[in-house]
Amino acid sequence: MIWLALLALTGTSTPSPERVAPAVDPVPDSPPPVMSGYGIDPVRDGALLGAAGGFAVLTEAILSTGEIRPQSPGDPSLLLALDRPTALASHPEATGKILSDLSVGLAIGYCLLDIVRAEITDQPEGAFGYSVLYLETAAINIAIGDLVKIAVRRPRPRAYIAIREGRPLDATDLSLSFYSLHTALTAGFGATATHLAFSRNPDGAEGWILMGATIALTGFVGVQRVRDRAHFTTDVIAGALAGAGIGVLVPALHHLDPMKKLAVSPVGPDGPGLSVFGQF
Repeated sequence: MIWLALLALTGTSTPSPERVAPAVDPVPDSPPPVMSGYGIDPVRDGALLGAAGGFAVLTEAILSTGEIRPQSPGDPSLLLALDRPTALASHPEATGKILSDLSVGLAIGYCLLDIVRAEITDQPEGAFGYSVLYLETAAINIAIGDLVKIAVRRPRPRAYIAIREGRPLDATDLSLSFYSLHTALTAGFGATATHLAFSRNPDGAEGWILMGATIALTGFVGVQRVRDRAHFTTDVIAGALAGAGIGVLVPALHHLDPMKKLAVSPVGPDGPGLSVFGQF
C-alpha cells in the first residue's frame, strides 16, 4: 500500500515488464552537511534563564536574611581524613578570600572577552549566543549550588574554629560549606569556554590551552577557599565536579551537530521511490 501511494503521489504507474526503466543519476553517497553551531531558542532559553536566574536570586536573598539558623558542628574526628586537618586548623588566612575572589573575576573577565570576540570574528552565534550560554552556566550553577547548600547545611571550617574559641554561631553562612560556589563557577565558566573553543577549531591548540588553564585556575581557587577556612577539601572537589559538568552540558545541549540533508530521488529499476539520508 505504501509503495502504491508513493507511485500515485509521483504521478506514475507500475511499469509493465516490457518497459525499460529510465536512466537516473546515482544518489550521492554523502550529501553536503549543514553548518554546525549553537542553537538559541527564545522560548526554551528564556524559560531556563528565567527559572534558574530567578531561583538563584531568591535563594541568595533568603540566605542573607538570617532566618536559617546555622548547625552546630560535630566531633571533628567524624570528618573524612581529607577534611579533618582543615577543621583543626587555626584562623583563616586573609589572602585566601582575596585571591579566590580575584580568580573568579578573572574567569568572568575571560567570558566577557570571549563574547566580544564572538562578535568581532563573526561567529554564527554572535555576542548574543555566547552571552546566553555563559549566563545559563552561571545561573544554573548558582541555583543548584544554593539549593544543595540549604539542603545539606554543612558547617564550615570556621564554625569549628568558633566552637573551639567559645564564640556563638550567629550567621547562616557558617552552615553553607557544601559545596564551593567559587570553585563551581570557575570550573563552569572554564568548561563552557573550552567547549566553545573546540567548536570553533576542533584541531587547534586553543581548546587544549583553555582546558589546562581551567584545571589550574579551578585548583587554585579550591586551595584558596580551604586556606580561607570557608570550605573543606571535599567541598571544593564537589564544586569543581558540579561546575565542570554544568559548564559542559549547557553548550553541549545547544550544539547543532552537522546534519545531512534530506534527499528525494528516484531509485531502483522499477521506477521512482523515496530515498532519505540523515543523522537523527
